[in-house]
Amino acid sequence: TILAGLTRASLCVRCREHGLPFVERHIHIDEVLNGVETAIRGGQSATSTAGLGASGPVTVSALVALRLSGEESDDLAGIRTLAKPGSLGDAGDIAILAGRVSVASGAAIDSSALSLGRAGTIAVGSPTEVSLAGNDASRPTGISTTVGPASAGGGAIGLTAGRIAIASGAAVTTTTQSAAAGGDITVFAGDSLRLAGSAANGAAIGSEGRLGAAGQAGAIRLDG
Repeated sequence: TILAGLTRASLCVRCREHGLPFVERHIHIDEVLNGVETAIRGGQSATSTAGLGASGPVTVSALVALRLSGEESDDLAGIRTLAKPGSLGDAGDIAILAGRVSVASGAAIDSSALSLGRAGTIAVGSPTEVSLAGNDASRPTGISTTVGPASAGGGAIGLTAGRIAIASGAAVTTTTQSAAAGGDITVFAGDSLRLAGSAANGAAIGSEGRLGAAGQAGAIRLDG
């Protein structure tokens, strides 16, 4: 099953069945597909704020697997939360739990604060495998957070899985452009952690303080 050009109203079965207004707060993909494998190609789920409040969090669960792929679209594909420039709110948190998680071919899971608020926390968990694989250096693939020039920080990333594989052109990164620190990265792989890049397309786990930013890069912890 493929969901393309995602619309939030079509995703939230629970709210529709109970006659509740849908307010960009959660997505029950597993209910729409009755807990089977979920694929998102060339579409994205996103929340954003341009005002005083925070952008809504995004929670995704899939019983068998969640696959995010940008291979069939030139548009941004994936799951994102954003606090836009000029806003005061935080970017929403992202939480993903699935039997397997795959992010490929230019897709991304991202939370960015280009505001006075904080970047959201990203938590991805799977009892089996989380895999990230890119195939085009011009279209970054992976999981990332950005603390913008005026942002208050935030943006931690946590990955937990039996196996974690990061292949050519994919990365897990946090970045700060601010006086605030970048988000920490915590990776727990119960069985194995594999990074396999090439000279043309690297594979990385990293945190960066951009040139001119007073804030420190986040800490990185690998465990298993």
